[in-house]
Amino acid sequence: MRGSEEMEVSVNVRREAVGHIKGVITPLRRTFPYLFKRPFTVMYPKEKLRLSECYRGHIVLELDKCIGCGNCGRACPNGAIDYVLPDDVDPSDRRQVILRRRPAVDHGHCLMCGLCVEACPKQAIHMSKNYGFSASSRLHLISDPYELSGEEHGLRKKIHYLLQTSLMSKAAGREFEDSVKKLEQEYQELRKKRFAGEIVEDEFQRREGELIDEVIRIFNLVDEGVLKA
Repeated sequence: MRGSEEMEVSVNVRREAVGHIKGVITPLRRTFPYLFKRPFTVMYPKEKLRLSECYRGHIVLELDKCIGCGNCGRACPNGAIDYVLPDDVDPSDRRQVILRRRPAVDHGHCLMCGLCVEACPKQAIHMSKNYGFSASSRLHLISDPYELSGEEHGLRKKIHYLLQTSLMSKAAGREFEDSVKKLEQEYQELRKKRFAGEIVEDEFQRREGELIDEVIRIFNLVDEGVLKA
């Protein structure tokens, strides 16, 4: 009786051993061939990914092709597009507003869906191959039309353009959204008064500078909150 029990135990031990060996060998049969294939990973940023032709990266804009139709903004499902006017356009001149407005994009809210590209009748908007877009602030994730077209300028110039939009208030979010929205609205009223001749240029520049300073201050608080979270 004791011999049969010992034999049964021995058989069970062997079965367990075989099971363990199979547990090691079976995955190796699948993974071993990959030792002789090219790695799937790349050593970013030293190496760059090889992208397919249909890859959808961040948006770029050809300013000379844009006609200000507004189709891209209407097509955007996430409200990541709003419009900027050149400095010499009176916001009360509806015809000039429609003809000369140009899109700004919040890449922080952009889905890279490509619907704005499909909606553009002049092929002025394209999806780039850029997959390395990053920033230290939510504010830097928003691009005005001139940045989308490849122009580089400073933060204050960016804010100067973006105060015409609602993109900064949306990017600020949470308890800061209403504060930035008030600054955007104040700037738009200030711009109207400038073209109506209700304030002189020096006064406009001074008050605009104060608004830009306040936007920078608020976004510093926004970014501090993100880092703490």
